[in-house]
Amino acid sequence: MENTIYSSHSAQLIRKAMLPHEDPETQLDVMRTWFFENFESPEKRTPYDEGEYIWIWGGPYYPRLELREEFEGSVPDEIIDRLASELEAQDYQWTSAESPDDYDEFLVGDIARITEYYQNFSNALSNNLSLIEIDTENHVKVHLYRLLYASTITAMETYLSDAFINSVFPNGIPNDKLMRRLVESTTNFKIEKIPFSDVYKAYEGVKKKVSSYLIGMNWNSLKRIEPMYKKVLGVSFRVYVEDILEAVQIRNDIVHRNGKSKSGEDIIVNKPILDVLILKVENFVQWIDRDLRDMKDRDWMTDDEIESSPI
Repeated sequence: MENTIYSSHSAQLIRKAMLPHEDPETQLDVMRTWFFENFESPEKRTPYDEGEYIWIWGGPYYPRLELREEFEGSVPDEIIDRLASELEAQDYQWTSAESPDDYDEFLVGDIARITEYYQNFSNALSNNLSLIEIDTENHVKVHLYRLLYASTITAMETYLSDAFINSVFPNGIPNDKLMRRLVESTTNFKIEKIPFSDVYKAYEGVKKKVSSYLIGMNWNSLKRIEPMYKKVLGVSFRVYVEDILEAVQIRNDIVHRNGKSKSGEDIIVNKPILDVLILKVENFVQWIDRDLRDMKDRDWMTDDEIESSPI
């Protein structure tokens, strides 16, 4: 479209019809600005699983193709190829740039299916975001931010607990298939010895025993919870899990060591650190919640699919 107006890095506005008359450096600047407004490296926020990206934001897009489609006829091919080579050296494949609407679009199809436990998690994060903005003295903020850090991790763990228990016991009624997977894959149940004469009595008590086990379980160990989600529900912890594990350890230090690390150093928590934590925890839980609901929609994975999937 001839009426298209491009911006440059220097904030100069250039109409498409004038672009062929600009010098090569200006053409490169305009194309580069346009490209980064529309595309980003998948390393930034695209999930990565089993050796490949999961292109949830669109793509993969290839710089040379995208630049040619947008600028061919307005910029000489050699200038387009020059920038394309530069971009391909950074990443051969790209995805759509982040937009404020991305996460709304991601959730809009699921909004009618949001569970109470996800809503509780979301409300907790919203409350924490509001509390971050409280204007108070710096020495009070030090304690407030640490409390909000711990609260964010606790909200995540509460979700993981509620989501798992409500999957195995939807509306308080056991899903026999999932309950059996849990019993057969959990060490605590594997080591129990039951006399054959007590088989029926044990069978009658399975629901009570499993529900008591889940309610009494410590849900703050992701390394213990992750294989449970995988083996029983077929849901993998794919996104940001290493960052989340580190955040859980920081929360433990805040709670159990009064804000000091094992080496005795003060743990620094400020607003930018909290903002990043809340975003990562929210993305982490969103992915789990989406996978969990997808599994339910398909009446869960088969036992063979569970066994063949790497933990």
